[in-house]
Amino acid sequence: LRGGLKSETLGQGFKFKSPLNTVTKYTVATEQAFVKDAELATKDGKNIVADIEISYHFEADKITELFNKYRAKEGKQILNEMMIPKIPAWTEEVTSKYTVIEVYGEKREEINRAVKEHLKNKFQEFYIFVETTNLSNVTPDKITLEMIQNTVNAEKKKKLVTIKKEEAEIISERRLIAADNEKAVKIKNAEAEAQAIEMKAEAEKNATFKEAEGNEKLAKSLDSKIIEYNKINKWNGILPQVSGNSSPIIDFRKE
Repeated sequence: LRGGLKSETLGQGFKFKSPLNTVTKYTVATEQAFVKDAELATKDGKNIVADIEISYHFEADKITELFNKYRAKEGKQILNEMMIPKIPAWTEEVTSKYTVIEVYGEKREEINRAVKEHLKNKFQEFYIFVETTNLSNVTPDKITLEMIQNTVNAEKKKKLVTIKKEEAEIISERRLIAADNEKAVKIKNAEAEAQAIEMKAEAEKNATFKEAEGNEKLAKSLDSKIIEYNKINKWNGILPQVSGNSSPIIDFRKE
């Protein structure tokens, strides 16, 4: 490059340049870096295989430094020659702090955040800003995978047993409630029946008393009438021969 490196940075869009000058291109838009089937170590000494995806961009205000640092290499060269080889190793620095179970699922979100911060700090000195990271298609070794599957199956079985137990308890509770309700209904019906019998007996008692009272009154009223009736039946039609209430008594009989 005649005249050496120019400090001027060309922005985005169409630009005119001298035929004597060369331009090294760096994109400042978001780019994707993808590492497939990266083998990563874990805290418990077991390895996993995972895909690593990061989104990044070159820092626009550091283009001149970027050019000097990478000796005029363009963005794609930097990605393939510097970034891709470093991503698995730096990611492993994070996964090695977690167990294979945690990386596989229990703490995946936490690990993704930790990987992002770690790569962000690592690439910062290279004027590369890491926006996001993601571990996907995480696959442990066969033995660990079988162990995880067995654990999952055991957990499912445990939950199923718990669900069945809860269902049995609910059914039992409903039956007890139904039995209590039925018992309460029977008691209520028995009390109502006893009350009805008592009321009926009381009514019959009152009716009997009133009937006896009526008969007594009727008997008393009939006694005087019956006496008079008997008197009439016994009278022979002859008036009394002796009349008077004091002396002298007059005797009407013939001599």
